[in-house]
Amino acid sequence: MPVAGGPKLTTTGILLEVDSADKTSYSGTGTTWINQVRPGTNNGTLNNISFDSADAKGALVFTGSNTFVDFGNLGPSLTSSFSFQVAFEPAATASGQPYTILSYASASSTSSITFKLDYTSSNQTVVLTTFSNTGSQNIVYVMSASANSGSWNIVHGTFGTQLAALYVNGLGQAYAPTTGSTTGYNASNRLYAGLNFGSTSGYYTGSIGNIIVNNADLGGLDINRNYNAIASRFSLPARRPLITDADAFAFFERTGGTLSVLEQQAINQLVLDLKSYGIWAFMKAIYPMVGASAAACAQNLRSSSFTGVFNGGWTFSSTGVTGNGTNGFFDTLFVISDNLSFDSQSYTIYKASVQNATIAEFGVNLGDNTGTGLYLKDGYGHINTFITNQVFSSSLIAGNYILNRPNSSTKKLFRNGVLFETRSDTALNLNYGTRRLYLSGRNDNNAGAVLVSNTQTRFFSIGDGLTDTQANNFYTAIQAFQTTLGRQV
Repeated sequence: MPVAGGPKLTTTGILLEVDSADKTSYSGTGTTWINQVRPGTNNGTLNNISFDSADAKGALVFTGSNTFVDFGNLGPSLTSSFSFQVAFEPAATASGQPYTILSYASASSTSSITFKLDYTSSNQTVVLTTFSNTGSQNIVYVMSASANSGSWNIVHGTFGTQLAALYVNGLGQAYAPTTGSTTGYNASNRLYAGLNFGSTSGYYTGSIGNIIVNNADLGGLDINRNYNAIASRFSLPARRPLITDADAFAFFERTGGTLSVLEQQAINQLVLDLKSYGIWAFMKAIYPMVGASAAACAQNLRSSSFTGVFNGGWTFSSTGVTGNGTNGFFDTLFVISDNLSFDSQSYTIYKASVQNATIAEFGVNLGDNTGTGLYLKDGYGHINTFITNQVFSSSLIAGNYILNRPNSSTKKLFRNGVLFETRSDTALNLNYGTRRLYLSGRNDNNAGAVLVSNTQTRFFSIGDGLTDTQANNFYTAIQAFQTTLGRQV
């Protein structure tokens, strides 16, 4: 039941909506939970369920002993896409774990499940299982995330032709690219709350207050709206309407909430793109250079680790960060030998302009020119990576550079989405000690930087080695990010 005066629910493809606090859906007595979308169709039949009028303005209580709700078959319209929402309060201690909160299935076997949402109190984890098939190929997608026991949670699951997603309390927590054309379904499917149809164990223990099912793959903004419509009823925080991913939201908070509306949109989509492309997990540090302040631009999008430090003179603007060319450098606090394998590394930088001089856009050395970095000199880019005297030469232009070592014997340079050059050499197992990677300069001694740059940087990342496809997709995602912000080159 949406809170009065709050956001309205997204009704696209809605098949079922039941709410235990709404008297038109449940009167407080009896065994019928009325579907407000289609009264009389897919009404829920309560089995051994009690009602608590004081909890979240009205909640149905499941004891874990033969307690469940049967909504029947929703029809074949969920075969290509679906979304669901369930507000639940799992008991802090319960037997028979894991137990099922909500499922649409014809039996307990995986291939008979359209979707199933399970919960385990011992590790406070919610697990979404979905099934799809393309021809003779059957595919199971399993996603998990944390959800607190003993308190209310609002969970959404979505499935479409490209992506399945699991949201907890308004924020995307797990994603799985989908390749199946249809979901697991047959005419015997039944929507159950508190149990998986066909099972004799795994009864849910806790409370449920709201369930919605759509025959559409709702996007993150619709999920955000539906969550915000009921969040305050369950004493949960409202979410920002432009940020739908948990990692994007965490980054927004680390910046102090200073990002503009456009920057929020761009960051959220960048995170979603990197996860969809399978690149996110390969990254150790991502500096998107947004927020127009030292505190915001120093933040690592990937995690709270490696929050960098701007030293010397810098200019911060909506278009990026620019060192003064004398003493301005950015210390990432990232030690390569502690955090990366020497046969799997990648570095990405997006430059607004280039400089015809001897400078280092990023780098760290051991004092003998053996190290990692992108050195720009005399109109050409000399990229010295992982081994002495092995360089790339690249005509110097603005834009995106990806310096990549996918394996122990190969290194590659991508420039604006194109594989510019490949070199064969053997990676050296170099120990940098405490020497950290610098941006807009080269670290030779963990003090001031040398070969300091005065050109503007709009993106920088550090990660594991990438495939050619990943490198190309990484450029696509970064270019889309820069284009959204109006600062692409």
